[in-house]
Amino acid sequence: MKHQINRWQFGLLIINFVVGSSLLMAPTATTALAEQNGWISIILAASAGILLNIPVYLLMRQYGYASIFAISEAVTGKIIGTVLNILFIAVTLHLTALIMRNYANFTNTVALPETSPHIVVWMGLILMIFSVSKGVQNIGRVNEVLLPLMLFVVLGTLLVVLNKFDGAYLLPVLEGGWFPIVHGAYPTLGFPFIELLVFTSLVTFVSDKKHLLTYIVWSIAISGFVLSSAILVTVGVESPDFTARETFATYAMARNIEIGELFQRVEAAIGIVWLLSLFIKMTVCLLCALFGLQHISKRGSYGVFVFPCAVLVWAMSDHLHPDIVDFSDFVLKNWTLYWGSVYIVLTGVLAGGILSGRHRALQNRSQSVKRLSHV
Repeated sequence: MKHQINRWQFGLLIINFVVGSSLLMAPTATTALAEQNGWISIILAASAGILLNIPVYLLMRQYGYASIFAISEAVTGKIIGTVLNILFIAVTLHLTALIMRNYANFTNTVALPETSPHIVVWMGLILMIFSVSKGVQNIGRVNEVLLPLMLFVVLGTLLVVLNKFDGAYLLPVLEGGWFPIVHGAYPTLGFPFIELLVFTSLVTFVSDKKHLLTYIVWSIAISGFVLSSAILVTVGVESPDFTARETFATYAMARNIEIGELFQRVEAAIGIVWLLSLFIKMTVCLLCALFGLQHISKRGSYGVFVFPCAVLVWAMSDHLHPDIVDFSDFVLKNWTLYWGSVYIVLTGVLAGGILSGRHRALQNRSQSVKRLSHV
């Protein structure tokens, strides 16, 4: 298994992680609370996401960008560190399961309604198992090829529907003040910006970490711009009421695209882009959990954990939420608080290790590895 990636690939993974999972659901989540100002809500959420992620990576830099699993054990000790690592693994597997459920909801309600949900889920699982078995480098390279194509399809779709754009749908701006906008930003802060904590397990594999924080900030900013543009255009084309009611509003908007007899059913391209993005995100999350299990077990590889974790993800995705309404309600109401709690614990561990001086061992180890790599 090859795990080394460069800063560019790391940044592209962040963009896909944020944009892919939120592209179809963020318009509904924000406009349901902020109405026509939903596009401002996502800008606010992205800005808050940047401000929350900067301290994490500034702290991790003091540890030589070691894995979060190694850091928690070094700071809190063997027993407490293992407990914290198990909890983070459980949270990450939960996230993977919800992404899988999102994938199943979309294919079963919109894309392939007559296909058995189990077939759809297992196809995704098989692809994910194959990808994680090849390592981080594999998914980094795949994403490096797919992401430009995905962004081209998304931005191209938004440009094509501009002829149906009605600016009146976006007025009045700030009608209810800032509270509805902040309220609309709340669910999208946790989903997906605080979820970026999973990358704390992958950052150690970045080959050149110089100016890495700049890459991370720009990646989140670009993601926020793409999502804000998608919400702005969707609301301007379909109206705030329609966007708030439709589960997959961006997909529904793309149904309006017809260019003569040549280009029709363009929404299928949006659907494919979204499914591929979900696959990338699921793979990243599963890799995070697998690295945690590898660290706890002190094994040289995580291969033995791949299939059991995949089966657990499938079971959780199938049984945690009875229907799409319960799933959406849980994510919108509880997800930011859920991941916000994880954020507080992890940043507390990182800060506590620096205050107690326990970060020096990992920092010195990282510097030794760098010197050896240049010999």
